[in-house]
Amino acid sequence: MEIKGRAVTVDELTREIRKDISFFLNTGGGVTFSGGEPTAQPAFLINLLRACKGEGIPTALDTCGFVEWDILSRMLDVVDLFLFDIKHMDPARHRKLTGKSNDVILDNLKRLNAIGKLMEIRVPLIPRVNDSEQHLSQLFNYIHSTGINKVTLLPFNEASGSKYSWCGKRFPLAHLKMQSEEGLKNMVNLGTRVGIEVKVQT
Repeated sequence: MEIKGRAVTVDELTREIRKDISFFLNTGGGVTFSGGEPTAQPAFLINLLRACKGEGIPTALDTCGFVEWDILSRMLDVVDLFLFDIKHMDPARHRKLTGKSNDVILDNLKRLNAIGKLMEIRVPLIPRVNDSEQHLSQLFNYIHSTGINKVTLLPFNEASGSKYSWCGKRFPLAHLKMQSEEGLKNMVNLGTRVGIEVKVQT
C-alpha cells in the first residue's frame, strides 16, 4: 500500500497552477478538474475555480453529473467547459452498475444544456455493459434530442486493473478487452446516422 497525494489549501494549489499560466495563455489551454468526482469537495472546488478565473485561466470540470443542482449551479460562472460522463441510459441498469439511478445526471445535463453551457459528452465504454449497438443508439438519439451534437467515446482501458492489484483486490473485468478498431468505427458511424459527431479518445 502506498499513500499518494497530500492535503493542500486553495492558495497553495493556485500558486502551483499559476506557474503554468504563460503556457495556458499561449496555447489556449487551461485547467481541468477531475477525480474521482471533484464536486464531492464542493466548497474547495468552487473557491479554486474562482481563483483560476481571477487569474484569467480557462477551466473545465470533468464530472459524472451526480451532484445536487444547488451545488452545480454555483459553478456556472466559473466553469468554461463541462466534460460530462454518461455511463448508461437505463435507470435500473445504471443503479445496478453504480449504486445510483441516472435521473439526477440526466436532469443536470438538460439544465446545463438549456442555459447554454459548453459541454462535451463522454461515454466510458465497458464491453458487454454499455457498448452494444442497442444501447449506443438509445444514447445517441437521446443526446441528439437535447440539441447536443457531439459525443466522445472512451474505449475500455485494460490497464485500469493495476489499481485493483495495488489494493490487494481482484479486478472483476480482467477478462475484458478494449473494443476493436472496427467496432469503434461502427460506433462512430452509428452516431453519424442519427446526426451526432462522434470522436474516439485515444
